[in-house]
Amino acid sequence: MFDFGIPGYQPNWLHARRDVEAAHGARLAALAGRTLSHVWLVWDLDGDEWFADCPVLLDFVGPPDPRYRRHPLGRAYRSW
Repeated sequence: MFDFGIPGYQPNWLHARRDVEAAHGARLAALAGRTLSHVWLVWDLDGDEWFADCPVLLDFVGPPDPRYRRHPLGRAYRSW
């Protein structure tokens, strides 16, 4: 499995809403009320579509979660 250079990245492919809710519902509910400020994804300019196999990064306004890990280059990331 390719990890895109993200330490700890271990995708868990979920295909149904109920599976996403079961795996991540509590964490997603904790984001309620926070403002989404940025979204990053990998976009194929030639195909005009996103690469669904790549991670999607969400950034919310406010202090970062203390459980975030620090990348050696100073970038913060969180992998669920």
